[in-house]
Amino acid sequence: MHDPLPILEPAEKLLRLRRGRPVRLGSYQISHAMPQGKPVLFAIQNPDDEIQGYHMAGQFYEQEELEIMRRLFRPGGTFFDIGSNVGNHMLYAALHMQAAKVLVVEPNPKAYGVLLANIALNRLAQVVDGRGLGYGMGASDGSGFGVRAGKANLGGGHLVAGDGDIIVTTGDRLAGEIRVDFIKIDVEGMEMDVLSGLTRTIARTRPTLCVEVNDENRGAMDIWAEAHSYRQVTEYRRYRKSENVFLCPAEQDNAGA
Repeated sequence: MHDPLPILEPAEKLLRLRRGRPVRLGSYQISHAMPQGKPVLFAIQNPDDEIQGYHMAGQFYEQEELEIMRRLFRPGGTFFDIGSNVGNHMLYAALHMQAAKVLVVEPNPKAYGVLLANIALNRLAQVVDGRGLGYGMGASDGSGFGVRAGKANLGGGHLVAGDGDIIVTTGDRLAGEIRVDFIKIDVEGMEMDVLSGLTRTIARTRPTLCVEVNDENRGAMDIWAEAHSYRQVTEYRRYRKSENVFLCPAEQDNAGA
């Protein structure tokens, strides 16, 4: 077993929120919306960012994929959000999918600052587990990574070795013994490394998966699914060079998908 991961500053802020203590989170525009008839407050720091632009308009990003997730997720379960960005999927999982716990992972400070504001605004500090804030995910432990992302597309950010002080760890180490029911992976081409780092968690809990798969990794994804006894439920192609692939354990019946 690995030693416990250190709690980084953004996770410590979430812990302070959970304890009812004041936390400085920055300045944001706030959008009050009612998508699908349920109230949500979106924090916006950069309206030109693609996802925050949707939030500015009172909408969730990737609504079609979120609806598929809702159909595949059992209320009361744990949602593991790898590549949480500003918290779009975290908010939907907590508010619309009725997740009892959402475990978030996001290495980019410009993104997880907004995510923390979204947690605070929607009073989700007791639902969201922030131990993964500040960390990157990979096939093994490492350090010295940076994040490169365009100003108008934080969601396109990717880790770069030797370009910063971000620590990379594995999903297995981060999750520990938590029972995980659904894993969403959006890591801009590093999905096979992240899956490799989740081997024990996936074998132990057999979660449903949503993986954004770059076209260049599609063959490797199919091989991985066969080797780990997963079957594809459906897919949704939103982008020219990647698609969101939904998979469940071969032994599981997902007729509602």
